[in-house]
Amino acid sequence: MTTAVLLSAALEPAGAEPVPRSGTAAGAVIARKTGEEVRFIDVSDWQSVDLKQDLMSGDILRTNEVGQLAIVFSDRTQVRLGRNTSMVVKQITSETSSDTVLQLQSGTIWARAERGGPGVQVQTAAAAAAIRGTDWTMTVSGNDTSLTVLDGVVQLANPQGMVDVRAGEAAAATLGQAPRKVVIVDSDDREQMLFYLPPREAFERMPPAAVPFADMRRNADRILAIPPAKRSTADLVDLAEAQLSLEGPAKTMEMLGALERTQLSSTQRDRLILIKAIIAANQARYGEAAALFAQVSHRLDPRRRAIALWGGYYARSLADPSRVEPLPPSNGGPEAAFLRAYAVGFLKDLNASIEALREAERQYPSDPSLPAYRGWIALLLNDRKQAEEAINRSLSLDPHEPTALEARSHFKAGFQGDNDGALADLYEVLKVTPGSSTTWNAIADIHSTRGANREAEAALRKAIELDPIDPISHSNLAIFYLDTNRVKEAKREIDLAMAADPALDQVLIARGRYYLQTGEPDKAVEDLL
Repeated sequence: MTTAVLLSAALEPAGAEPVPRSGTAAGAVIARKTGEEVRFIDVSDWQSVDLKQDLMSGDILRTNEVGQLAIVFSDRTQVRLGRNTSMVVKQITSETSSDTVLQLQSGTIWARAERGGPGVQVQTAAAAAAIRGTDWTMTVSGNDTSLTVLDGVVQLANPQGMVDVRAGEAAAATLGQAPRKVVIVDSDDREQMLFYLPPREAFERMPPAAVPFADMRRNADRILAIPPAKRSTADLVDLAEAQLSLEGPAKTMEMLGALERTQLSSTQRDRLILIKAIIAANQARYGEAAALFAQVSHRLDPRRRAIALWGGYYARSLADPSRVEPLPPSNGGPEAAFLRAYAVGFLKDLNASIEALREAERQYPSDPSLPAYRGWIALLLNDRKQAEEAINRSLSLDPHEPTALEARSHFKAGFQGDNDGALADLYEVLKVTPGSSTTWNAIADIHSTRGANREAEAALRKAIELDPIDPISHSNLAIFYLDTNRVKEAKREIDLAMAADPALDQVLIARGRYYLQTGEPDKAVEDLL
C-alpha cells in the first residue's frame, strides 16, 4: 500500500509558477495531468502549462498521450481537453455579444457554455459548431468531425449543409461533405445504441408503383404467373415498378433494358423514367436523378407526381447540400406523406417526424406503411409503448407489411431477447421484399449473435450484393471478419465502407479494431477514441 501511494505521488506533475501575461486574460487553466503544453501568441516555443496559467486569444494548447486540461474562460465557458488534443483560443469576448471562437485542430474536447451568455463557435476543418448554452463533446480526427450534444442545441454547419443537433443526438461531418445526424438511444435496461439514419435511405423507401407493398407483391406474382410470351407491355411496366421495391435495382435494370425495345406509350415511358430516377438517386448519382425527376414530375398521375416532386427535392439537396428550398406539397398520397415526415426528421427532429406521420395516418387511415414507419421511429426514440402500438396497428391492416415486420423483429431481438421470433419475422419480410438489404443485414446480425457464422456471412454478402455502397453492410462484414481473424478480408471491407462514409462511427470502430489486430495501437487509439 505504501509503495502505491509513493508511486501515485511521484506521478503528480511538479508544481511551477504560471507565466505572467500582459493584457486581459481570456481564461485560466484549472486542472491538468502531465505533459500538457502551451504556445503563447507572443512566444514561438512550446512550454509546459501550469495550474492558474492565464490564457489569451491566440494561444494554442495541446495534450500528449496521457495529458488532460481543464480551462475556464472569462465568459464562463468550461472546456476540458482530452489526450492527444490540440486547440487554439481564437477569440474570447466576455464583455460583448460576439461569440467565443475556439479552433479544435485534433483530438476531443468536452465543454459547457453558460445559458444566457454569449455563444460559442468551435471551428474544425470539416465544419463549425454554433453553440448556445449547452453541454457537448466534439472530436476531430483528420478531415472528420463528430459532435455529441448532452443538453441544449448545437448547429453544425459547413458550406455543404447544416444540421441542428439536440440533446441525445450526435452528428458527423467530413471535409467537403454535408454534416449528418446520428441518433442516440439511451435505454434504462440495455446498452446505449447508435442508429444510422442517412437521407439516401429515402430513395429505398420510394415506391414508383405508388401502391402498398402487399398490393405490389400480389400484382407482381400475378404477372410472373403469366407465361413470358403472353405478358403485355402494361404488365411489364407494372412488374418493373414492383421489382424495384421488392427485388432491388439489378432485376429492375434487366426489365428496363427489355422494355426499351418495346413500343411504349408516353405515360408508360414517363413511369420508366421515374424508376430510373429512383435508381440513380439510390446509387448516389444525385445530379442525374434530380434531372430525371424534374423531367417527368409534371406529366405523371397525382401519386407518382408527388413521389417525383419529393424525389427531386431529396436529390437536389444531396447533390448540393448548401441548397435551401421549400418542402414540396404534402398532398399526393401516403408515399408523399412518408417522404415529408422523413425530411422533417432531419430538418427538425424525430419527434416532429412522429407527429407528421400521425397526421398522415389520420389522412390515410387504411394505409399500413405509415404506422409501420412510425413504429420504426418510435424504436429509435426508445418509445416502446408507441412502437408496439404502431407496429400492431400496421399489421392489423396488412399482416405482411414488411416495414412493420422488420420493426417487430428488431423489437423482439433487441428488447425481448426473442431471436427465434425475430428471425421468423425477417424471413416473412423476404417473402414480400427479397431485395431488401436492411433485412439481410438484420438477419446477419441475429445469426452472428447465435454463432451461426456461415449463415451470417452469407446474409451480409447478400446485403452488399443488393446495395454495394451501403457502409453499414461493409462495416458489419469487416467486424465479422475481424471476429473470425480474417484480417485481410476485413481490410477490404473497411476500405469500401470508408469510401462510402468515412465519418461513420461503426466504420471507425472496425478500422480501430483492425489496427489493434495488426499491431498498430497508436492508429487504433485515434479511431477508437
